[in-house]
Amino acid sequence: MKSLTVAALAVLLAKLGHAQLSTGQRQRRLRALSAAKDSTLSDEQAADALMDDSFAGTLVDSMSMGSYGNMLAASGRIKSGKSSKSSKSRKAPVFTGRYGGIDTEDGTQQWLQILCTEGICDIVLGDYSFSTCLNVTGIFFGGGVALASGVPEGSLREFSMDLYCAGENGVDIDFSKGRSTTLKGDLVLLDGGAIRRTGKNFLYPKTSMGKRSEVSNLNGYYAGIDTEDGSGQRITISCLDNLCDIVLQDSSFSTCRDINGIIPGRGFTGLGVARQIRQESLDNFVIKLYCLKTLELVIDIDDPGRLPDANLTGNISLVQDGVISRTGPGFEYFLQSDLQEVEPFVDGKSYASQMTGADIEDGSSQSLTVRCDKSICDVTLVDTSFSSCFKPGGGIPQTLNGVAFARDVPEESLGNFSLGLYCAPIDLRAQPFTLLKGDMEFLSSGIVKRTSTNFTYYKKFKGDSYDNGKLSSINNGEYFGNVVQTGNFYRKILWCTNGLCEINFIQATFPPCFGTPGTPSFKPVYNGFGIARNVPKEHLDDFSIDVYCVPGDVLEVDIENDDPSYSIKGGVIPASPPGVIHQTDLGIDLYQRNTD
Repeated sequence: MKSLTVAALAVLLAKLGHAQLSTGQRQRRLRALSAAKDSTLSDEQAADALMDDSFAGTLVDSMSMGSYGNMLAASGRIKSGKSSKSSKSRKAPVFTGRYGGIDTEDGTQQWLQILCTEGICDIVLGDYSFSTCLNVTGIFFGGGVALASGVPEGSLREFSMDLYCAGENGVDIDFSKGRSTTLKGDLVLLDGGAIRRTGKNFLYPKTSMGKRSEVSNLNGYYAGIDTEDGSGQRITISCLDNLCDIVLQDSSFSTCRDINGIIPGRGFTGLGVARQIRQESLDNFVIKLYCLKTLELVIDIDDPGRLPDANLTGNISLVQDGVISRTGPGFEYFLQSDLQEVEPFVDGKSYASQMTGADIEDGSSQSLTVRCDKSICDVTLVDTSFSSCFKPGGGIPQTLNGVAFARDVPEESLGNFSLGLYCAPIDLRAQPFTLLKGDMEFLSSGIVKRTSTNFTYYKKFKGDSYDNGKLSSINNGEYFGNVVQTGNFYRKILWCTNGLCEINFIQATFPPCFGTPGTPSFKPVYNGFGIARNVPKEHLDDFSIDVYCVPGDVLEVDIENDDPSYSIKGGVIPASPPGVIHQTDLGIDLYQRNTD
């Protein structure tokens, strides 16, 4: 198989005459690009192949995925160069969105991104750890990305994705080496907005929001995939009085890894920041990248002596409702946050909200939960890495190293209160390690700011799943919570059809699945998953769920033929206010995540 060279691209661009082509013609040329991979074609013939509308296939090239994004922009698939000043919103097709699932072969999280334009779709599949890529990269997190492009909506039930693995130690993918393998796509859209990959039988509820009335309001929390190395990225936009602050997070900035290497015990390497960018300039600005050094716990981005380590292209463009692109690298990001106001002061009624934001001191993610009843509120703040609790080289990545609480806070005091921080191992009977300022300010577009730290949080809690408190009225979707006593997060997917439910769940770590330290079986994180099928909806309060351990010396398990490692109780009941369910065996509340 041969990929396009620079010479072929030059010929191609000259021949296509993009400005003269209609949108449909440009799309047909893109769908024909796979023909240019044929090893018998010269550069000239490779370009000529793209002029033949009879060719069709998957888009694969030897360029960086940034160049891939630029080429899509030139072809009209991405509205590159279009200013965010436009007043018209581009309606998203039904399949377009970001979907979150659980790989029920190895227990990792997956993200499925679909972007359709005029009936033609591009698909990106990310995974915390593609098992195929583990032997190539030598690292657990990241390591690959699966791609398909130019797939007609009518063919989404039967198509293939090309999986590309990163290089050793997770370096950027070299697309010139070709794909590592092919994965089945085979997507079926379910009632209610989820997608089933029928080949693997994986379930992906939709997690993105597509409701945006004005392009000029890009406020929100967006998630995407870095298609150059397969890592997950998040970007937040908060604009006030025409001035915008932007924060870019990455599960592993490859630029920072190149500078500082891999820092043990950390699942993040830095953060990107742009401040006070005029709203009309969001299509042309620079993000300053700050990389955490080995012994650096926090980054003071306000310190003029702390210079950024690199500059990244911002250049945000609206692609469709709820979908933006950084037109430099060509990455798409899907809106995850609810734009409704988060004001809790409504006549003392029960109120709950779970929000997500970036710690702009170290690049980690935080979750902020507020629960109010009769004007009295409980506030919980969790972080995978509170700097006050961090122990270099210690702890388990992706689990909580601390949790902060405030209880019985009057609603009128939410602008001035303190949180008690408990560091792992968490003992809630002890005195807090230190106090953090809460100081919450409720802004527009569903954004909350902690004024003492300037951290912003974006609503990811749906909050309207049922209204009568009965099991039968619990909605399908993704639910999220934290087991703060053990430092575990808990993610549950619940989907019912015709009265029968499937439940999948993962947590950061399953202690019975650790294996023996010092042996190949030892695996402290993402070492298992739980699954239950055909559970009657009226029995959701009392059922068992099978847990499958995935030790370090096993890439995948086969749930159709392998016995589960053990079983646990999985019952849930509705809680107050609507949108919260209570996990009875753990005694924790789970919050339904946003979806259209």
